[in-house]
Amino acid sequence: MTSPRAPKVVMLVDNTVDGDSRVQKSARYMAELGWDVTLVGRSPGDDVREEPLGDATLLRVPTALPLNLRARLAPGHTWRYPLAYTDSETAKHAEAVASWQRIDLQTRLATSSTLAGLLPRLVVKARRVVHRERHRQLKAASRRAARPTSRAGLPWRGKARQWAWDDPFLADLEVAFAPVLAKLEPDLVHAHDFRTIGIAVRYKQRMRRRKGPKPVVVYDAHEFLPGVGIPDARRRRGDESYEAVHLPHADAVVCVAQTTGEELVRRHGLPRPPLVVLNAPHARSGRWYDDAPDVRSAAGVPAGAPLLVYVGVSAAKRGLDTVLAALPQLPDAHLVLLTKRNGYVTQLVKDAEAAGCADRLHVLPYVAPDDVSAFVRTADVGLSPLTHTLNHELTLPTKLLEYALGRIPVVTSDVRASAELVEREGIGLSHPAEDVDAFAEAVRTVLADRARFVAPYSETDLLERWSWETQCHPVDDLYREVLGRGPDAAVTRLRAVEAQLTQGEAPATQDLLGATTDLLAAADASLRDADVRSAARDAARAAAVLFHRTLHFDLETSPLTEAPDSYLAPWHASEVGARAARRSGAGPRASGPVEDVAVLSLKNFDFVAPLERDLTALGIRSHRVDLGVDSAGTPLTPAAQLAARLDASDERAWSAALDARLGDSDTVWVEWSQRAAVVASLLTGSPRRTIVRLHSFEAWTVFPQLVDWSRVDDLVFVGPHLRDLIVPRLPGLDPTTTRLHVLPISVDTARWALPKLPGADRTLAVIGWAAPAKQAVWALDLLARLRRHDPGYRLLLVGKEPDAKGPAGLRRYHHEVLRRARQPDVADAVELVPFTSDVPGLLQRAGFVVSSSVRESLHMAVLEGAASGAVPVVRDWPMLAAYDGPRRLFPPHWVVDTLEAAEMRVLGASSPDAFAAAGAEAQATARERFDDRIAQEQLARLLRGA
Repeated sequence: MTSPRAPKVVMLVDNTVDGDSRVQKSARYMAELGWDVTLVGRSPGDDVREEPLGDATLLRVPTALPLNLRARLAPGHTWRYPLAYTDSETAKHAEAVASWQRIDLQTRLATSSTLAGLLPRLVVKARRVVHRERHRQLKAASRRAARPTSRAGLPWRGKARQWAWDDPFLADLEVAFAPVLAKLEPDLVHAHDFRTIGIAVRYKQRMRRRKGPKPVVVYDAHEFLPGVGIPDARRRRGDESYEAVHLPHADAVVCVAQTTGEELVRRHGLPRPPLVVLNAPHARSGRWYDDAPDVRSAAGVPAGAPLLVYVGVSAAKRGLDTVLAALPQLPDAHLVLLTKRNGYVTQLVKDAEAAGCADRLHVLPYVAPDDVSAFVRTADVGLSPLTHTLNHELTLPTKLLEYALGRIPVVTSDVRASAELVEREGIGLSHPAEDVDAFAEAVRTVLADRARFVAPYSETDLLERWSWETQCHPVDDLYREVLGRGPDAAVTRLRAVEAQLTQGEAPATQDLLGATTDLLAAADASLRDADVRSAARDAARAAAVLFHRTLHFDLETSPLTEAPDSYLAPWHASEVGARAARRSGAGPRASGPVEDVAVLSLKNFDFVAPLERDLTALGIRSHRVDLGVDSAGTPLTPAAQLAARLDASDERAWSAALDARLGDSDTVWVEWSQRAAVVASLLTGSPRRTIVRLHSFEAWTVFPQLVDWSRVDDLVFVGPHLRDLIVPRLPGLDPTTTRLHVLPISVDTARWALPKLPGADRTLAVIGWAAPAKQAVWALDLLARLRRHDPGYRLLLVGKEPDAKGPAGLRRYHHEVLRRARQPDVADAVELVPFTSDVPGLLQRAGFVVSSSVRESLHMAVLEGAASGAVPVVRDWPMLAAYDGPRRLFPPHWVVDTLEAAEMRVLGASSPDAFAAAGAEAQATARERFDDRIAQEQLARLLRGA
């Protein structure tokens, strides 16, 4: 079986891609449907830049534009102007030389006789006359070449390539993009906007003699080119010629509006109408949280005041003068321009001041494209007051669709495409362009009967039709039609699963495991063909699906803990999985006394400090080795580590450098059973004893499946429940040769034993709430219950601020917590405490430490809270309920099964005497079970091999 593959699509665009929502949405969506998409644009610098764009790849290449620069400087020689300078830069240089010669001559004449200076004077004057004539001819040639009727270059190039003379920028683009197409060898080229249609068609023509299938071309006309109004007449002629010459050779055409398609058919004689794909927002743009940022709040407009909003570029042809002139007729209305400030906007502000309505004009910066609809939802009317230009008549502005997904009515000028759409769908009114009175009347009518104009959003399928997913989906059928094939079912299923995971949603288990099985089957086939690189690539992709964070870290459940054997079955049944788990030896090496320990990790040295403290107390030297530093060539990605595990002949040149960094240590302690553990097990010829510690999250990653456990002497777990979950699912682990230990992390309990501050007996704390596993909503619900008994209860949510750019599931969790914290039953009793290094001081304020998590290995916050005298309230971690995790670590009465039980535990320990007794008991338990002294004894036994 071959790996799930899709036909290769290369999309071309003539800009840097930044801000071009249509091309970005096209690339992302077609990749989600299973096509192998690379979007090629211009690099903002002199280097090639490659980065992911959803499931697509964004490749930006440098474009020096030497031909365009030369054309701007020089019109070229013609028989009419034989003496013209070749370009303006040469003319400037000659002007400087002539000026210097004149000054030099004046100096010489001042110090010599008149007769001696006669000849130099004549020479300089003659040069000056020639220079002036050459410069005059250059200007005349430049003016003539720029005329619309100029045929400059035509005799040499022929009509088919006249465009390269009229607009050399087009040729520069082809110089930059043609090598990329040759390297990528696409099956289909999707040319966005007119400047790339020729590049795509000419590549197709060059491939005519290629054996096998030939590439096909889809042209995406973003505008009706003759209506754009390019000011340079010569370039306009070249651009229109460029499109006209190449468009007939495209295999299919896409455009942005029905009216644009009709004009393309009329102008170019297309055999069939183009596919219309409105530049609609994503469907998710029409979904938002109630407290998402909005335009009314951002502008400070009162709740009852009519609010008009305009989104987009501000310029005179956009009709904003009409809107501003109508504001005095709308005395209560506010106008918000969601735009980029420029000179035109500055003048609008001055005009508003002169008209006495400056307090009702607000200028706000752009928001992200996917956020526009949500942001404008609190406006009363969306505006599109375009003036009459050919392009405005034929194309639909994106703002209309953004207003619609924001569920606000629209007032547009009577430009053809916009007016027909708005009035046909019943979502607003049109008015004669640049008619101030008519505009004001249209706004008043919409405001007076707003319910009528927003009704179509809820009573029809308009919002579904005007989503990018609905608009772009027919492009998939078009691709398949012109190419004769498309992504197969396996690819489609895989991309759908990956898209759901990226959006923070859990796919159906059968789809997820089916996609994983397809990838692993392809990896096995590559492995049988000795193609280790392809096998590792497909297996790494399977692992990315099987162990995706959405499934195991961002939700309250995990399929791996619900049914671990059946969930991991595809991996364990595959040849790749078996080869990755294989044992290279009979068992670990013999180990002697431990005197020097190298602590190995990849960037993350959390919890290493207590280990180092314990080693020092035992008289053992230690030093840290970070694989994130000076580790060139070391396999650190899943694909690289899989390749190393699959290829037994790998020489592993990097291991010598790592061995040198480990120094004279007799033992390697690997902190976190992830990438560093795999690397440590790949070391060959090392006499060192290897100890690996697994905390928690590693159990839900692929890395324990990749470790060569025959090279690991000891595997340390922080809690017994993690041992019981993971050990039976590691086919390469033999407990008879790799010793298994449960060794909790030690706590310096004396450091935490500080007196409680007043109010602690009514204060709960969740430490590190920002991780989804902490499920702080549970603690907030507990707070609400407690406040029904006593409004004095408070909750501290301690930790780093949420990352607004994090994964979708993480963002959703953060929003749920913050939204719950703002609800009336807890709003005035929740304090968000930023991350602090003085946690002992912070815990002086907290009388109860709450573990609301769905999974933990040990939960250090509980230990530290108990050591501080806080009363532990530990939820029976739901994801590990089958393994009875917290009750095997803590006294059973610390653990609660329900919110009701948690409520009773807090209330039962809230009286002064009960609170003091419960706090003392927690401190005593922390000292007896987790103090440094206890941990050091356990560590000493481990290091002795017991």
